Amino acid sequence: MKWFGSSEKKESENYEKKYLTRYRKQEKAKPKKRAIQLEWEPEPKPKPKPKRDIRKERKDYENEFLTRYRKEQNSKPKKNVSKLLTPEPKIDRKKERKDYEKEYLSRLKNNL
Repeated sequence: MKWFGSSEKKESENYEKKYLTRYRKQEKAKPKKRAIQLEWEPEPKPKPKPKRDIRKERKDYENEFLTRYRKEQNSKPKKNVSKLLTPEPKIDRKKERKDYEKEYLSRLKNNL
């Protein structure tokens, strides 16, 4: 089908007619409201759900959570501080200096 050709108007008119017939058939196929109302039966009303006691549920959940949390805390081993992060012991500078001076003096005496 060529939609924009002037000589092809007949094809487009035929297509439009076919489309209209299909469209009208679809409209007729729909049942009327009266027939729908006769076939329709109301569904029984659902029973109302019982009200939830939210405070009780929350309390139960909190208790469960606390038991799980305590188990996790007990099961976790305490972390040991790594040796790389431990501070080095303090060096006694005075003592080192005295030792060095003694060695130095002893070397001097030996060399002289």
